[in-house]
Amino acid sequence: MQFTTMVAGAAALFTAATASPVVARATSIDVNPFALSCTATQCSWTLNYNLVPENSAAACSFVTSGATIPTTIGTAIGPFACSPSDPNVVVRIQVLSGQYRVLISVVGAPTANFDYFLPASDFPGLNSYTGPSSFTAL
Repeated sequence: MQFTTMVAGAAALFTAATASPVVARATSIDVNPFALSCTATQCSWTLNYNLVPENSAAACSFVTSGATIPTTIGTAIGPFACSPSDPNVVVRIQVLSGQYRVLISVVGAPTANFDYFLPASDFPGLNSYTGPSSFTAL
């Protein structure tokens, strides 16, 4: 009798613990590559991201007009168009004082923001990018 009760209790615990999977939420985002190229009329921003641990990836791009990148503090660059498209992921760059903030938001309950800061010195002449081509946004 006592052994049967213990086995039944253990089975109930095991069943309850494995009944529904845990939904993973991104803890970081790997970006590789990140690039910028400018012509006389526009600058093309590109990046590929991978949500960790979901392993959900996309290639994203955005075009700004003009031969140089925006420098006005507070300017938002984006949102980037990504493929495959995920309405729950928003990619943009914010112009800050002396740096550019790559901001990737995963919309949900709650929304999670992941960012990486690039110093303005990584954009010589404001028309090229010489910083790291890969980084992790936390």
